Amino acid sequence: ADDDFKITHDGSFGVLITGTPINITSAAASTYATTSGALSLTGNAGVNINGTADAVNVTTTGDMHMNGANVTIDGSSSISLDASGASNFTTTNGTLTLEGAAGVLVNSTGGKMRINGATQSVDISGSNFNVDTSAAVSMTAGASSSLTTTTGTLSLDGASGINIQGNSSEIDIT
Repeated sequence: ADDDFKITHDGSFGVLITGTPINITSAAASTYATTSGALSLTGNAGVNINGTADAVNVTTTGDMHMNGANVTIDGSSSISLDASGASNFTTTNGTLTLEGAAGVLVNSTGGKMRINGATQSVDISGSNFNVDTSAAVSMTAGASSSLTTTTGTLSLDGASGINIQGNSSEIDIT
């Protein structure tokens, strides 16, 4: 039991503290810092950071990187991710899922709102699909298209009329 704690100096690394276990406790705010080089925390079974009942703040003027096989962020209240520049959230494999218990709200406060499937199909499903805009609505397709109801009536209502153009082809109304 007398050799379970050691402070050694080998002449090149500074101070090496070894013990089984080592607990460092302070009764007031404390700082562990380096004046040069990185400060590394390594835990063979992980690293736990506990703010008890207060906040845990990570601040840097440089880039911040979080790397892990799986990254899980659980908030007992809300989560906010804010950036001052263009940002992305990308998966290199698998589906990206956004789910909200009371719905999902996507806002664009400037520029365009885009849903871009590139060479993929875009599937919008729901019990009702409502497009509500204060300006014109334009839908353009690059191939034959259809607008179909499986039950009920398809209604077209134009405040100033309805224009149907067949260009150089006939229009069939049955």
